[in-house]
Amino acid sequence: MTYRWYTLPDGREVYRKEPKPVRGRSDLPIPMFIRDDMEPTEHVDGRFYTSKSEYRRITKERGYIEVGDDPARLRSKTYSKPKPNTKANREALKQAEYMVRNGIKP
Repeated sequence: MTYRWYTLPDGREVYRKEPKPVRGRSDLPIPMFIRDDMEPTEHVDGRFYTSKSEYRRITKERGYIEVGDDPARLRSKTYSKPKPNTKANREALKQAEYMVRNGIKP
């Protein structure tokens, strides 16, 4: 914490704490405002777009789905493990055991 001398409007000088700068905040009234413009991006129709809303509108009109790089979309699908064929496994083990006991090499 740092301190410094301040001169008040009546001419007195006081030694006070210096306020810490607030980081990550803007002086704008809407600091979390997301702009509509973007770098020129080529669409599948061959045209370049600089507006996010226009890009999304054209994508939707043409029947495409805009997919980001969110890894959660890959986890949303449920994959089921194949059930093991226990009968076939038992037969294979019996055959392997028979071959080992009788010295038959594959």
